[in-house]
Amino acid sequence: MDINLLPWREEIIGYNKKVFFRLILMALVGAGIFLTFTYRLVFSELTYVKSYTAALESAKLNLVGSVSTYVTQKKIQKEIEARTIVLQQLQENRFNTVRLLNAVAATIPKGIYLTQLVRNDDHVDIVGVANSNLLIANLMTVIQTSPNLKVDSLEKVQKTEGKDLVVTQFELKLSLLGP
Repeated sequence: MDINLLPWREEIIGYNKKVFFRLILMALVGAGIFLTFTYRLVFSELTYVKSYTAALESAKLNLVGSVSTYVTQKKIQKEIEARTIVLQQLQENRFNTVRLLNAVAATIPKGIYLTQLVRNDDHVDIVGVANSNLLIANLMTVIQTSPNLKVDSLEKVQKTEGKDLVVTQFELKLSLLGP
């Protein structure tokens, strides 16, 4: 038979075991709470950084889209302006041939006959026949006073004799002035 003279020792050892297990349990719970708090703190920052990066990427894509749209619109606007300028020039120049023919018809004196009239842009080449050199000089003077035409040069004057008449062939270069 064992007689325990000190029963309080077992009680203290049992009480100490209970306190030890409680302390370990509290340490585990505290460590879990600490780890959970630390995890949330660190990963909430990471989540914020990820969402901030995603927002920046979407803003960058929107900006790139806006810039490309702006560049496209500018290109289209330049093309439209170029077409408008061409149409305006066509509108302004569409009666130039009529003006040229009217000016030539108004300036040609009697005794001069045109055999060829060639227009290249604003330059006009006239080939014709006259009764005398005086008529060619008169033609050039009248053309110089015309607001629509200007004499560039007299290229060729050649006298040709026929059976009963003498004619002078000439080549004249003119410039067509704007309206």
